[in-house]
Amino acid sequence: MIAQIDWHGLLVPTVSLLELVLRGSAMYLGILVLMRILRREAGALSTTDLLVVVLVADAAQNAMASEYQLHPAPLLLVKNGRVQRRNLRSEMLTMNDLKEQLREQAWRRSGR
Repeated sequence: MIAQIDWHGLLVPTVSLLELVLRGSAMYLGILVLMRILRREAGALSTTDLLVVVLVADAAQNAMASEYQLHPAPLLLVKNGRVQRRNLRSEMLTMNDLKEQLREQAWRRSGR
């Protein structure tokens, strides 16, 4: 499992560190200004306010990551007609989920 990790891609930044700092600072200042405009104090946040902060933080993460792309390697669930139960468990799928997907694929291929 550890051998499959792309350590170079994980540890070596793909954008300059200056750009990363500038993006992070801009997002931080934007959120700070937004919170000041709304005149909210940390103790006065409601559930809706907290949800908005989380959504903004997710958007900030996407902005800071620039070209963030995470595509895990495909995992075979069936190999040579045999179910790979270990792969099912790692994907948190049950046999019923697999059967349902197989039926759906067969239905799509039949042209219905």
